Amino acid sequence: MVINYIWNFLEQSEKKTFVILICLSVIVLLLEIISISTIFPFIYSLVDNNFLEKYEYINQIYDLFGLKKSYFSVFILFVLLIIILIKNTFLSFFFWEESKFMYQTQEKISKRLFSNLINKDYAFHLKNNSADLITRIRTDSVVIRESIYALFNLIQSIIFISGIMFFLIFLEPLGFSITSATFLILGSLFYKFTSKKTSEIGRIRQEHEIARTKKLQESFSGIKEIKTFLLKNLFIKDYANITNTVAKSYAIRGLIVKLPKVFLETLVLVVIIILTLILFEGTSDKPKVFALLSVFAIAAIKIIPHVYSVLNALNIFKFSSKPIDYYKQNLIEKEKNFSLEEAPNLKFKDKIIFKNVYFKYPEKNDNALENLNFEINKGDKIFLKGPTGAGKSTLIDLILGLQNVTSGEIIIDNKNIKKLSNNWLSNISYVPQSIYLFDDTIKNNVTLGEDDKDFNERRFFECLKAAELSDFVNSLPNNENSIIGEVGSKISGGQKQRIGIARALYKKSEIMILDEATNALDKITESKVFKNLGKLIDKTFLIIHHEGTSKNFDAQILEIKDKKAKFI
Repeated sequence: MVINYIWNFLEQSEKKTFVILICLSVIVLLLEIISISTIFPFIYSLVDNNFLEKYEYINQIYDLFGLKKSYFSVFILFVLLIIILIKNTFLSFFFWEESKFMYQTQEKISKRLFSNLINKDYAFHLKNNSADLITRIRTDSVVIRESIYALFNLIQSIIFISGIMFFLIFLEPLGFSITSATFLILGSLFYKFTSKKTSEIGRIRQEHEIARTKKLQESFSGIKEIKTFLLKNLFIKDYANITNTVAKSYAIRGLIVKLPKVFLETLVLVVIIILTLILFEGTSDKPKVFALLSVFAIAAIKIIPHVYSVLNALNIFKFSSKPIDYYKQNLIEKEKNFSLEEAPNLKFKDKIIFKNVYFKYPEKNDNALENLNFEINKGDKIFLKGPTGAGKSTLIDLILGLQNVTSGEIIIDNKNIKKLSNNWLSNISYVPQSIYLFDDTIKNNVTLGEDDKDFNERRFFECLKAAELSDFVNSLPNNENSIIGEVGSKISGGQKQRIGIARALYKKSEIMILDEATNALDKITESKVFKNLGKLIDKTFLIIHHEGTSKNFDAQILEIKDKKAKFI
């Protein structure tokens, strides 16, 4: 059930706050009932001078204040003023706590989803478009917050409507029966009319929000290609088509959200007319009828927003069904099929063994790698050689633990890689062909935001020197504190790769993996970098290189060919 899913999105502390807010809303209800109840004696006393004689218990309470009978109406107004001041002061506090809870909960749920998604295995991220994930975290979290708010309003409104209904039953049973029956029948018909359309609009909104995020990512990431191929008008047109659909879906939803207000106002007027006719026919006490109608009218004014909230909440549940289903599946982290060994001080000491390893991508029918049997000893320097698509990068992913073998084992120092925690990655520095750089300084891109108190200046400059970056950094106005732009837009491809190499060296890992990490360098610079890396005799190197070897780097060659691997 949707309501159960929404409730389970909340953590224990959030559920407690939710319940406290509901309890506070009961206090609001009591204050509302007290304020409405004062309307009846006020109106009745204005149109009937014998009011106090008809209601002896009210007369006795009034006598305690020792005031003249003619001042009763003024007295009631002052009582009403005090009640409203107390109620509105409390409401202001209540609204603040309610608003704070809703928005903080939205961000907490968004953070939890982000944490769960980023912790999912690499295969999950290969199958899912980043635009989809970003939309789920950003846009859909707003929809989830609206759903939580709708659930709160639903409970609050049901409590409020129930309280007012009991008050009206006590005051006038016949009038209540007519009012409730009319509201129930016509309200059900209205909800049935709008609910199906709301679900469909919710689905369309989500699909096109994902498409919008994807189009924006493609536009700004490929700005060079868009400009050089003169594609800007095409991208603008595509984006306009998406936004038109999004705007239409929100417009239809906006209409459906506001329709209950129009519907209820008309319905209340119809009910009041019917109630007036029946009450005037059923009693000769016209002042009492006038006072009752006044109370019912004011009660209706108070109830309308809550009936509207109930209808709106039900429509929001329909509109939010897709995001709710996604959050339900991904907000609760699934248990892994294996237990992770606690290894806070895990350190690569001996060897990596591939034992009868087979690997197949989930969406493929054929194996990418078959029957791999080889060893990599600590301190080995290995070039991975093979044609494009042979599986070199796949082999690296298996060593990194980003992909799991289909069958066979990868043994790290006598332990299966599947049973090692992420501390295994603390042994590895990985430099891909396309380095991801942050819109930050060179220093922070190398140290990856390390605290200043932990910054090792000597090691930092040694790493710059080993990556042949020293001259470039020294030539900049702000040296290592120079900003390199979004994804390194202010520097060249070769400079990006060398920052990636410096980053890997600064990490001081036991194993360095370079996946085509020097292909943007000129031959002279590349040769110097390999010469510097070759001096690190204590490190284990796995390198995918476009030429497969370097005269400045004495290494074994592991050939990946026909899905097999062997040293040559």
